[in-house]
Amino acid sequence: MKQLRRSSTDRVIGGVCAGLADYLNTDTLLVRIIFLILGIMTGMGFFVYMLLWVLVPVEDLPFATREDVVKSNVDEIRERAEQLGQDAKQAVGKGWSARSQGDRTLLVGIALATLGVVMLFKSLGLLVWFGRLWPLALVALGVLILVNNLRGKP
Repeated sequence: MKQLRRSSTDRVIGGVCAGLADYLNTDTLLVRIIFLILGIMTGMGFFVYMLLWVLVPVEDLPFATREDVVKSNVDEIRERAEQLGQDAKQAVGKGWSARSQGDRTLLVGIALATLGVVMLFKSLGLLVWFGRLWPLALVALGVLILVNNLRGKP
């Protein structure tokens, strides 16, 4: 029987999405997008991700006790947070003026495009509808995952 395990090779943060995608026999990018949408819309994506990161063992620890898994995962989260903090400190220390012209232009472009889309949706009244219809989008993604899984099975 297949068990849920976090990926130790295909990871962006903790390997939760890749492990879940492998368990569900679906695309990792799709699982990452679902977590991102849930995180932005409700905050639940971040909570569930962290909960799975703490409770689900990494694939390299197949026969560990629940306590060992949780301790190992919490230590890993701490180490990862420290590394991200150091990376952020280096990036901020670099400063705006030390960035290349292309980097600055890209950041300004992303900010303006995001602001423009939000303002457009708000002026067209779509922001309210999007907030109400996101569960329908999640249902559609779930159905898509199920259909893709059923196609691959005899």
